[in-house]
Amino acid sequence: MRNFAAPATVALGALSITCLVGSGIAAAVPDSVESLEVGDCINYSDRSGTPADCGSLEANYRLVEKTYGECSDPAADVEFSTGDRNGDVSPTYCFVFDWREGTCYDFTGNGPYHKVDCAVPGNEIGRVTAIHQGVADSGLCGEREDAVTNQRFQLTICYVPPRR
Repeated sequence: MRNFAAPATVALGALSITCLVGSGIAAAVPDSVESLEVGDCINYSDRSGTPADCGSLEANYRLVEKTYGECSDPAADVEFSTGDRNGDVSPTYCFVFDWREGTCYDFTGNGPYHKVDCAVPGNEIGRVTAIHQGVADSGLCGEREDAVTNQRFQLTICYVPPRR
């Protein structure tokens, strides 16, 4: 069983980004994100997000909420919002990591984990067999499955080596 990563804070010029590496990131809204609807995905890297097909290996976060308040989903670990000098504020875009049953991920280390082609060789490649939201308990996974858990997100991911 593994647990997800640790918190950190990063400052970028005038923009302050609070991030929990693999567990929470807040930043200004990129123009490309403003057109997204709940359920759409992005490729999030280098503190920016670009729209991506949810079925692609590039899609690593899924939009779960647009709100003018705080994100209500405890698993929302990437947030984009912005305001102007007049105090006008855009919605906050709340994203969760895009875990998908049947998809393979590289489970090397404590994250962040990445989607990979199931044919990629490696000891830490696994196909997700179950996603349990609302509980962080590796005991939910079968005896032939490995697990990653996150107490903060109350999340358990069960996986097995992919069939080759």
